[in-house]
Parts: sequence; C-alpha cells; structure tokens
Amino acid sequence: IYEIPGRLIARKYEPIMHIICVSYALGTSITGLLLGLFNSKGSFCWIEPYPQGCLQVSPIEHPEHYVCLRGLDAFDYQIYFGATPLVLAFPFIAVSMSCIYYHVRKTEIAVTRR
Repeated sequence: IYEIPGRLIARKYEPIMHIICVSYALGTSITGLLLGLFNSKGSFCWIEPYPQGCLQVSPIEHPEHYVCLRGLDAFDYQIYFGATPLVLAFPFIAVSMSCIYYHVRKTEIAVTRR
C-alpha cells in the first residue's frame, strides 16, 4: 500500500473517495428533506422534531401531550446521519496514523543502518 504511485491514487482511488463523500452528503440531505427532518434547533437548522419539545407519541393514547408534526424519529436519524460517520472516522484516523508512523519509523531505521 505504501508504494502506490501518486498518479494511480489520483486516477483510481481519489475519484472513488470523492464519490463516496459526495453521495453520502447528497443522500442524507435529500433523505432528510423528503422526510421533513430539518427543523429549527434554535439558532440553526438540523435534524429535529417540530414543534420543539413535542413528543413522538400517539395523540389517542396521550392526549395531554402535543404530537410532532414533522421530524418523526429525529433522534434516530441524528445518530444515523450525524454520529455514525464521526464514530467511524476516529478508528479510520487511528489506523491511518498508525500506518504512517510504522512506515516512517521503518524507513528511519533503514536509513540509520546504512
């Protein structure tokens, strides 16, 4: 993996990485728009139920609570669309940095032995 030429990375792997990033961003934003998940969070918009403070309960079973008009299961979508990529990014970064460290250390040892 360390000896891959820059041109091969630019031609083969970089477009795939861009496609993954752009398709995830477009997919989650279009899904959120179609499901009516984007609502006011106070000073910004994010995946939230509307109106603020509403409960996701049946109005027949709990008439004392006001029911969400939009953004049903907003918390679940916050986890799927927001937290999951962040949680997956940290191990990826840790593995990448470990690989870089290992490669640099191996090269450094090889150079000092000469």
